[in-house]
Amino acid sequence: MHLGVVVGFVALCIAVCAIGRHEHSREHGERRFGRALAWVCLAGWVVQQGYFITVVHNPQDSLPLHVCDLAALIGPLALLIERPAWSWWLRALLFFWGVGLTTQGLVTPTLEHGPNHPRFYLFWLNHGSVVLLAVYDFVVRGYRPRYAEVWFAIGVTYALAALMIPVNLALNANYVFSGPSTPEAPTVLDALGAWPVRLVWMALIVAAVYHALWAAMRILPKASVNPEE
Repeated sequence: MHLGVVVGFVALCIAVCAIGRHEHSREHGERRFGRALAWVCLAGWVVQQGYFITVVHNPQDSLPLHVCDLAALIGPLALLIERPAWSWWLRALLFFWGVGLTTQGLVTPTLEHGPNHPRFYLFWLNHGSVVLLAVYDFVVRGYRPRYAEVWFAIGVTYALAALMIPVNLALNANYVFSGPSTPEAPTVLDALGAWPVRLVWMALIVAAVYHALWAAMRILPKASVNPEE
């Protein structure tokens, strides 16, 4: 089932990016399509957060404080806001949080429910929308991070993780995975040792992954149209 969902998601990404690239040939076509995609993902974020607030209502799990929750809100805004003064940091966080971190949710999902439960679909909707918008932004809209944006994303990620430590200790939670507990499902955290030592390894891995993504993007050609140009 996991493999089927991932394969279906990859096919969806390819189809959406192909449509976006095709819309470049029409006047304002890609801009309209990108905005429509952003609004659909934003509506999904509202539905998910509404469910967790009204139905789950569990401070240990239902607050929108995970990276994927924040990225699922930042992603649509990154596509909708086209002013460079605002969009650069939104696009940077979308890219590094989406491709660098949220993809881990697709590889090692921390699901406790099957397809007979709404949380199964909300999980994949949340993580999938983040990765989809991040991929769309660099494949279709030609986003390429500058080196300064690597360190911006690292700093924001570190600050968020540090901010969540007292929250996690107070709520016995694990937002941004910076708390003492680990998910019941197998994840990369299991190989990083005990808390708080694993926070050091997490910080090093984040910096290494972000730099690797920046280096990889340097060798890829840009899309033919960029809304900021």
